[in-house]
Amino acid sequence: MGVHESRLAAALVELDMDQGAFAVLSGVNRTKLSQSLRGLSSFTGPEQLRLAVLVEELRGLAGDASPLKLSFRDVDAIRRLLEHKRHGIKWETVAVDNEATEDQHDQQGQ
Repeated sequence: MGVHESRLAAALVELDMDQGAFAVLSGVNRTKLSQSLRGLSSFTGPEQLRLAVLVEELRGLAGDASPLKLSFRDVDAIRRLLEHKRHGIKWETVAVDNEATEDQHDQQGQ
């Protein structure tokens, strides 16, 4: 397995993403992805670049969702989040204290 394929394999473990989901999101044939990650094939230069960009986008989504953990197995949801991010829409994770929110609501109602 080449350096790029090793990095991709490590990224999939890091993101807890299976090869099938990554293949769908990347548009890479599942067989080619599997063979490349087993060292039986290699990605071309343009493929390596495209896949590296996708991995960084996925890492960005994971960072944006922190401290919550995204399920990278839900391909449709991840595809929507990627489209939003690519179009400049960023989702933020905000912690809300329910008691403080209820207190503010009660004070506004008085």
